[in-house]
Amino acid sequence: METKRSKFIKEGFIKIDQLITADEVDTLRTIYDKLLQDKVKTAHLRSDLAGADNSADRKVERITQIMRPSTIAQELIENTAYKKAEQWAKDLLGQDMELDFDMMINKAPNTNTPTPWHQDAAYWIAMPDKRSASCWIALDKVFEENGCMWFIPKTEGTPILPHKNLPHGGALYCEIDSSKAVSIP
Repeated sequence: METKRSKFIKEGFIKIDQLITADEVDTLRTIYDKLLQDKVKTAHLRSDLAGADNSADRKVERITQIMRPSTIAQELIENTAYKKAEQWAKDLLGQDMELDFDMMINKAPNTNTPTPWHQDAAYWIAMPDKRSASCWIALDKVFEENGCMWFIPKTEGTPILPHKNLPHGGALYCEIDSSKAVSIP
């Protein structure tokens, strides 16, 4: 654990090869699939991170984000994945860490829409305690060709970069030199 903690503190990210079992993945997938289909209950929590485009024939959200899905599907709070992710945050940053919010992101098949480069901290308000950890749990097998997560190791003393909104809404993005990016399949 100490090696993972040291790597997280130094580089700003780690890879956990298997956080949850295949059965636990199936449970999460079932809950998330129901939420994705229920556009009425999730309307106030959902957006398309890819932003709007002007295609009249586009009927599929390309990168669906549902903020705080646990407010609708309360069983998520007690889900093993949430519990294990919270324990990792405690092990990495201190036993006083706790879940602040959750979100689910679904990239629709065959949309070929990249998630813009960003720093999670650009979304967070200024807080005196800067400790934080985001946990991305892939429910499908991911590799470079189908959109795995990429990280750029942090550089000590580098401030949060300026972020902008996509032209038609959606996610924040920043201009970044991605030559040192590391893929995490």
